[in-house]
Amino acid sequence: MQLTILTAFIGLFEVLHSQTIADLTEMLPPRILRPHRSRIRAVPGEQLVIECKGDQGVPDEFSFVYWLINSTFPGVACTDGRVSETKESTSEHGRVIHRSLLFKTVTVEDFRSTFTCVISSPAGLDRKTVQLRPNHKARISSIPHVLCPHSPLIINSNAHRTLRGELKEKKQDKVSQKPQLRNKM
Repeated sequence: MQLTILTAFIGLFEVLHSQTIADLTEMLPPRILRPHRSRIRAVPGEQLVIECKGDQGVPDEFSFVYWLINSTFPGVACTDGRVSETKESTSEHGRVIHRSLLFKTVTVEDFRSTFTCVISSPAGLDRKTVQLRPNHKARISSIPHVLCPHSPLIINSNAHRTLRGELKEKKQDKVSQKPQLRNKM
């Protein structure tokens, strides 16, 4: 099957110009190239960019790419502008299409949402849904914080810092740590 554009004057029924744009049997459906994974690590309070990149199958002006947040357009889902889309762009001679989703700040609510990249062309549609997961590597350090200036700061299980800043060793009774065995007779 071929896609043909005909130019004619209305009422004359005479074809003045005929041009075959593409053979539809050769058109490949669009295919998402990125994101690769369905789960993306993010840190609450930080910025994040999720790129959507796809092969259109055939370069044409009828293909487009867009993002959905919980099946809704970003402008509707995030009216405060915290999450937005970049402008659509193409590369590789117009065959690869791009659009990114920008998070000014990641929130806890984002971890309960779905983000779907959709690429549509005359030959079909492809989509990839991703979810954000907290980045456990970015956790706050396990070093204790002093919440009250007059409370002791625990350094480790064998020592503590007193109010004067002196370091005192805790002496533990090693005998009390050993389990005691009882004979049942």
